[in-house]
Amino acid sequence: MGKHTKLGKKQRSRENAKDKRRERLLGWLFGTILVISFAYRAIFQPTVINDGNRILYFNGIPMTLGAIFLIYLCLGWLRELALSRDKPHQKLIGYIILVPCGIVFLYLMVAMPFDIVFYEVNRYVANQNKPEIRQCQVTYFHKKKGSRDSNFIEFQFDGKIEYFRTDRETVLSFAEENPNEYLLEIEVRTGILGTFQVESWDVVKK
Repeated sequence: MGKHTKLGKKQRSRENAKDKRRERLLGWLFGTILVISFAYRAIFQPTVINDGNRILYFNGIPMTLGAIFLIYLCLGWLRELALSRDKPHQKLIGYIILVPCGIVFLYLMVAMPFDIVFYEVNRYVANQNKPEIRQCQVTYFHKKKGSRDSNFIEFQFDGKIEYFRTDRETVLSFAEENPNEYLLEIEVRTGILGTFQVESWDVVKK
């Protein structure tokens, strides 16, 4: 009996060690993906406009497939939550908390890495194409109004509203001006999925 008990303890100990190694590996992987994604976004990510298809094909679809896979992985845990003795409102709170947590997790671990793939493929394709100059009507000079707000210039590109985030000084220099009197002169290269990679831009008076 004592021998079986010792063997059982050793087996549990080995399983616990495996679980800890797996957790450390997942934590390292999660941290690495986050660092690379945020560093890329801050330093290397080019400006792309008319990117609705990017959001659909490189964010929406991968996140949907990721959500299906995540639900499949968590089926056992979800069953336990459903069969637990917790009160109905406690179960409901648990499910409600899971939804935003799952969306944030999928965005960080799926959408952001897929964005890197998109931007690099798009950069390669766009760089094969000749640059062209587009003159777009400015519709709004927006000055930052709070900590969560940002300075940006809003304009029309191929009939759609787009905007460029910019610094405070640039926006302030046009804050009292009528946007209808200005054009945004943009140098772009055609990329994939109908997108345009921005090389440079400048505000010019009509």
